[in-house]
Amino acid sequence: MALDGQPVEGFRDLTRTLSERRVGQRVTVTVLRGNQQLDFDVVLGELSPAR
Repeated sequence: MALDGQPVEGFRDLTRTLSERRVGQRVTVTVLRGNQQLDFDVVLGELSPAR
C-alpha cells in the first residue's frame, strides 16, 4: 500500500502519513489486489469521533 507514492507498511505508517495531510486534500491511494496494482484518487475527510 502507498499514499501519494509513499510506502505504507502498517497502521502506524498510515496514521503518521495521514497526519501530514489536511482535510479536503486529494491523495492517491495505491493498493495491490491479487497481482494487480490499483490507484484511487480520494479526498480526505474529517475523522468521526469514536463511539
